[in-house]
Amino acid sequence: MSPHPVDTFPFDFSNKANQKLYKTIFKVIKDPKDIEILAAQSGIDIGNVNLNKGPKKIWFDLITEARNQDQLKELLQQISFDITALQAPINDYLNDNPNDVQIFISCSYQDTTSVSNAYFCLKENNYTVWFDQIEIEPVDEHNKNILGIFAYPPKMVI
Repeated sequence: MSPHPVDTFPFDFSNKANQKLYKTIFKVIKDPKDIEILAAQSGIDIGNVNLNKGPKKIWFDLITEARNQDQLKELLQQISFDITALQAPINDYLNDNPNDVQIFISCSYQDTTSVSNAYFCLKENNYTVWFDQIEIEPVDEHNKNILGIFAYPPKMVI
């Protein structure tokens, strides 16, 4: 299982789930004083956060700083506690690992080399991947293994 995006270092603003969370927060909480209070309640030293910028930049800096101080979960939990409108999206984000994607790959024999490269790349990036030509044994086990893979439906199938 891959780590939750909130636990990765540095915080990856290019991750779609992280982008969605970031945009949701900076669109709702805009007042620098409110942001400063949330940071203080979360135990974050905001010495590196410039509160004289717009909310988008303040939140970018604060999320970065919170992650650097290993306080990002605390910040998100504090926001969820204080701002009712953000409770559901933050709880969804924290409780569902958007990186925990299960992938099943099947391809024709001619494509095995190029697909194998993709398989190993996904494995190196901590995705749960099954490749029929590597993971699944001969025919008598074929159906049982495929059914086992889909016991918990994957979020993506290639």
